[in-house]
Amino acid sequence: MDFAERFHLTNRDRAFEIAPWYPEDAGIYFGNRELNSELEGRIQAGYALGKPPKIYLSGRWGAGKTHHLYHLKHVLETTAWPGGRTFIAPYFQIECDDATTFSYLHKKMMNALGVDLVKQAVSDFLMGFGAATARSEAQARMFGSANLVVATQVLSIGDAQLAWKWLSGERLSGGELRSLNVTTNLEDTSELVDVLVRIGRLLNSQNCDLIFFVDELEGLRNVTKPNASSSWHDGMRNLADNMNNSVGYVFGIFVDTNNPFPGFIIEDDIVRRMGQRNSIELPTYSDATDIDPFLRDLVGARIRLDDLGSLPPEVTRDSYPFTMDARDLFINELVAGAVSATPSKIIEGLSECAWAAHIAEESFISVETVQEVMPRVTAVP
Repeated sequence: MDFAERFHLTNRDRAFEIAPWYPEDAGIYFGNRELNSELEGRIQAGYALGKPPKIYLSGRWGAGKTHHLYHLKHVLETTAWPGGRTFIAPYFQIECDDATTFSYLHKKMMNALGVDLVKQAVSDFLMGFGAATARSEAQARMFGSANLVVATQVLSIGDAQLAWKWLSGERLSGGELRSLNVTTNLEDTSELVDVLVRIGRLLNSQNCDLIFFVDELEGLRNVTKPNASSSWHDGMRNLADNMNNSVGYVFGIFVDTNNPFPGFIIEDDIVRRMGQRNSIELPTYSDATDIDPFLRDLVGARIRLDDLGSLPPEVTRDSYPFTMDARDLFINELVAGAVSATPSKIIEGLSECAWAAHIAEESFISVETVQEVMPRVTAVP
């Protein structure tokens, strides 16, 4: 009997691991439903009130930041929202070096949207106006600057790749600027954010709300050059400003006592614009009432409980794959461990205990197995 058969696993390739980039895992929420409901509610309320969410989601390694981002993306993209509204919710990760500037994030956001989506949105917008005068006035209202009006029009009916390079903040040569018929490159963070905000407003006018899920923001700790740090500060401040009434974002960042927030993204002028309550820390699981619901969700997602059949007296459907006493001990070991009980640590503990039971050809995880395995799992690395 192999490992997957012994424990009635739903997926022999992933065992107990959670892979949120797979839709079936992104669609499942594990553990702290109160926090999940709060995040979903904050996003929905933000768009309903014309104030898209602007959130830092921080936590220790293994606290579930990436799963939260993927799950929220999944919910927003698959739910039938009132009025037929839809969400565009790109997810991506960032990597930075010492000189990376905010323009890098702008380009990542633009590429996450994609030239085809933006081009279609602009084309649909332009097609909505018959007379040239009416179209010209509508373009000026929607896109603001003369350069952005020209670039979006070229994106729709001209050299889309050249227009996209300019919109994405790439530096064009003098000849390329003349060919596109714009006067300057986009250089200031205020100009870059204005492009995103106006694209967000365009999509909003077409019944779509735009929110970005950006992961691994701890990469900003690599940014050390003063000009680059200032660029990020200014860009994040502009994104957080009330002027941005169309583009939401949730930034996931690894933070602990030895790895703080990069100072230039939590200065008062940024946090004040975002709102202090929008800097959310994912808590570690400090007691059994925190761990129990996560463990139940994990077992329910990874084990075909309906296939269990009859069980011995010391094992119940609720305790499986542990005996009842072993499950209680497993949770107590996580609470008392030297390292924080994060979702990642719970998964590691369950995986190691189940494998030890399998090697011993035992059908259930016993107290003795938990006593043997968990001190290793919960020890300081």
